[in-house]
This record gives sequence, structure tokens and C-alpha cells, in this order.
Amino acid sequence: MDVRVLVLDPGETFGVANFRFLTGPKIELLEAYQVSVPIKKSKQVNWAHFGIWLEELYASAQPKLLVSEDFVLYGTRAMSQVGSRMLTSELLAVSEFVATTRGIKTVRISASLKGRWPKARLRTKFPQYFGLPQPHAADACLLGLAYYEMYLRSKGLECHF
Repeated sequence: MDVRVLVLDPGETFGVANFRFLTGPKIELLEAYQVSVPIKKSKQVNWAHFGIWLEELYASAQPKLLVSEDFVLYGTRAMSQVGSRMLTSELLAVSEFVATTRGIKTVRISASLKGRWPKARLRTKFPQYFGLPQPHAADACLLGLAYYEMYLRSKGLECHF
């Protein structure tokens, strides 16, 4: 197995983590970073620039799979979103659409699974990442690791890191 997996944590600041899932089982973090979503002066997303960024990202990362956080608006937080454009869900939809047009499989996983990878565990596994103050990139890493554990379990394997 040598599968490139791109993980996105969408929002006004976009977390990106690029992994290789290898036989062993073994996982390799190739890069993790965050970027700001391009916003026009009108305070709307610059969809043209966002689309170009996605195309360039997918072309350079060459993923076979795109993993994203499943966006759910819970009732306890719904009132804070009244009148909101729900930017996260819009970005997620566009990211998945562009991925599928490139033949990239897409998967969403629950944000609650990130709790299996507390920051201390992530720091131990990928110390090179933790010199940078990038919380959305860390969230993308957490999502990728949670998905990897799910993947291994589906194959009857254990995750030992």
C-alpha cells in the first residue's frame, strides 16, 4: 500500500495535511500548513482564486483520497449561526466537487474522532510540525490520523503509534 491522502480542515483558515499511507502499517506526514481563504473586498469568498488554489493543491499533492471533517451544525450552536452563510459547508462542498472532477475519492469523518489524537500524542508522532503555531493544520493532521486508524481497523490491523 502506498496511498497519498490529502486532509482538509475547512473554514476561514484552511488546514491542509498531506500524508502517505504505507505498508507496515506506516504513515508519513509530507506537509502540514494552513492558508487563509481568499476574500474579496465585498467580504465574499473569491471563488475563482479558491478554485485555482484547489486545482494547484490537488495537482501537486496527487492524492487518491480526500478526507474532510464532516460539518454538522448542532442545535446548541445554531443560534450563533443565524444569518450566517455557513462558509465551512460551502468550502467543503466546493473542495469535494473539484476533487471528484479530478477522480479523487472523498470521505468525511466526524470531528469527534480528533479526540483520539490529543496534541501531546501528535507532538510525539510528528515533532517537526510543532514548531509552527498553526492550529488548523494540526486539526487536519488529527483528522488524517483518525482516518488512518479507522482504515487500519477496517483491515483488521492495529495502530501502534
